[in-house]
Amino acid sequence: YRYRSIHFISSNNQKGNLSFHDLLLLDEEVKKIGLEYGITSKEKLWEILCDYNYYHKKHPFLENDKVNEVMLKVPTLAYLDEIFKNISNVLAYQGSYTVFQYVKAYLKEVLKEGLPQTDDDLINQDFDQKLEIVLSNLSSIASYLLNIRNQIPNSKLAICNHGLSRTARKIEGTGISHDQRVFAKGIAFGTTLEKLQNGNYEDAKGLIFIPHQNLFK
Repeated sequence: YRYRSIHFISSNNQKGNLSFHDLLLLDEEVKKIGLEYGITSKEKLWEILCDYNYYHKKHPFLENDKVNEVMLKVPTLAYLDEIFKNISNVLAYQGSYTVFQYVKAYLKEVLKEGLPQTDDDLINQDFDQKLEIVLSNLSSIASYLLNIRNQIPNSKLAICNHGLSRTARKIEGTGISHDQRVFAKGIAFGTTLEKLQNGNYEDAKGLIFIPHQNLFK
């Protein structure tokens, strides 16, 4: 759900999807190396990656040491942190940036030094319980966010924005769609069990943003 929210909910980004090959070409050095091999677009890179993954067809670009170094970094939050230091990337992928900041805020809250648990344990602690609470209060949480979004002209929710109204009207006991589950997992991940138990959904407000091109409308 985090991966999908950051990379694939393209309607929240001015430049669409932010997938692996898109991210790879956002590294300026990798982009220059790609040009040396005639890789002038993300579509060309995607073709090369598909040929390698499905047909084991080698390409000198994929054998470059610097490219391989960056490919290992692409799936990490540290790489996103570096990419989003460039304001052009923030504006081009504003929805993904908003989710990234939401994730960072949660990590900052739960990752404390001197605790016996591993980082993974701290990050994922109580997740199943949190998700159960969110799923049980799905329409209430969606209504809460919808009310806030409606008060901010031109704003959007960075996760499942288009389905927010429908989720707010969801009748208890009815089936949960795939997008609603993505929404629930995103909400559950970015907050604490204590807050959810107290009906406090304020952390999810961090997922609401105003697309920069709408700021002065």
